[in-house]
Amino acid sequence: MTLSRTLLLWSSLSTALLFSACATSHAPGSDGSVSGDVGRPADAGPYVPSCAPMDARVDPCAVAVCAPVTGAFWDGAACVPVHCNCAGAECGVYTTLDACEADHAACDATLCTTTGGAWFARAEWCGHFQCGFPPSVLCDESVPACDCGLGRVFQDGAGCVDGALCELTEMLEPEAFCTATGGTWRLDVCGHATCGRLSDADCILPGCVCGDLEVFDPQRGCVRSPTCELRQLGEPCTDTGLCADSVCCVNGGISADATCVAPLCDDPHGVCGPPRP
Repeated sequence: MTLSRTLLLWSSLSTALLFSACATSHAPGSDGSVSGDVGRPADAGPYVPSCAPMDARVDPCAVAVCAPVTGAFWDGAACVPVHCNCAGAECGVYTTLDACEADHAACDATLCTTTGGAWFARAEWCGHFQCGFPPSVLCDESVPACDCGLGRVFQDGAGCVDGALCELTEMLEPEAFCTATGGTWRLDVCGHATCGRLSDADCILPGCVCGDLEVFDPQRGCVRSPTCELRQLGEPCTDTGLCADSVCCVNGGISADATCVAPLCDDPHGVCGPPRP
């Protein structure tokens, strides 16, 4: 009788512990407690934020429709709001955009853009820009970078600040700045070109035509711009291999005739062209 009672008590205790653990792990709160919901699930334990891109992405072929925003993920440069169109193992980490942004407020990308800089997310630089110009040193491993603009530098933990050692750039006429930085000064256009594209407005205004990845800065000439790295539907992606959300570069990458197209959701080769396994 004593043994039976002991087994019964042990069984009851085990069941209580099991239900307690389940209730706690699914309750609101970042650590599985019963505190207020901070916008991320507790099932897998506390999520450790990282400035590296999360395992999540926007699925351009998602057919589910849900609103308002039901989550967000960090793509290495910013928090991306998503509805039911998220794919990846970490789609459910953040259930609100605010929670995602709070956890990544100290990342270099956030500090850069919130203090007036331009963030280059592709790892092709040897450090942050200095006084508005990319570093001239060589490096073994390229990294993303922040361009704080003329006279400013990126400071760890702070973002863009005035550069005490930045020399004043000699002020030149726009035409001289244009040609000195690789652009072409034209008299038959309607203002400066943007990302290599001329304005279609009906006017005659001399302007600078820079490269496909550049814009004209009156104080620096032709400079790289992150806005030029994402092409829209129908635009060529030969030089970048990147297209904006919901469109893809045909052939899955850079080719001689690569163009941004609508997602090939019904094509047996997959969303962006490469054959499915």
